[in-house]
Amino acid sequence: MIIVFGSLYMQLLADVEQLPKQAQNLKAPQLRYFPGGKAGNQAFAAARMGEKVAVVGCVGNDDFGHEITDNLKKNGVMTSGVARLPKPTGTWITLKNKNGERQYITYAGANEKISDEQVPDEILNAGNYVLVQMSDSSDAVFKLLARAKAQGCKTILNMSPVIELSSDILKNIDMLVLNSREAEKIAKSLKLSGENIDVQIARALSKGGKITVIVTSGENGSIAIQENGKGYRVPSYRLEDDQIVESVSAGDCYCGTLVACLHKGDDLDKAMRYASVAASLSIREEGAQSSFPFRADVDEHIDQIAGATPL
Repeated sequence: MIIVFGSLYMQLLADVEQLPKQAQNLKAPQLRYFPGGKAGNQAFAAARMGEKVAVVGCVGNDDFGHEITDNLKKNGVMTSGVARLPKPTGTWITLKNKNGERQYITYAGANEKISDEQVPDEILNAGNYVLVQMSDSSDAVFKLLARAKAQGCKTILNMSPVIELSSDILKNIDMLVLNSREAEKIAKSLKLSGENIDVQIARALSKGGKITVIVTSGENGSIAIQENGKGYRVPSYRLEDDQIVESVSAGDCYCGTLVACLHKGDDLDKAMRYASVAASLSIREEGAQSSFPFRADVDEHIDQIAGATPL
């Protein structure tokens, strides 16, 4: 089983002619709602690959909370680990103008109350995967990683947003996934420079933590450095420009798909290829979860992406 621990949000997307200036009151001709949050998105993506998935998080006892969990359950994600609290569900408000430029307001709400104690010891079994992010409560994430690692689970940290990594954190992680922007921030803190920063930082983190590190770079594909030093690059699955609608949640789709394939037993390079194709297919529509492809959809495109090349 895959246990995804983290944030659950309702996204409100308002279309406007132009982004507001100070004290300006704008009318939005359209307002749409999309269930989301990094944990919800990643659990949804993993379930689309046909794996057994449970999400653990917090929502309010309100309409948004019910809609988020109902949507996950309808799509094969177990939600018994989602707590309903007397606090509003987390809400992510997005304003988008006609040029696609955006402004965001995030209200964490019930997400602030998430606790590692929501995950019972009896499901932290060897063979299970625990996937976490750094959205709202780092203390709860670190506690869960330590418990899961001690009990034999495979632990994956999607470092989004970026945090300062320590040996105490790295020792409880089997795999670290980050994007190129986050990698650049870490590279600056480590005073790394020059070409192939993604490879440099992946090698440094992999060697220092004795873990597998994956860095995603959008249309430039992704790279992996394994604990044994072996590395390879997987290309992205390219879409035509007129097919690209929204890429905000592509990283979540990548992570959920990657972990689902690993849980299924796929080798890392194959899992990265599936994740690359799934992430690309997900950007053809607005919103997150409803745009994520099923494994059969990915199968139809997987032969159009080249295999991994060694680094």
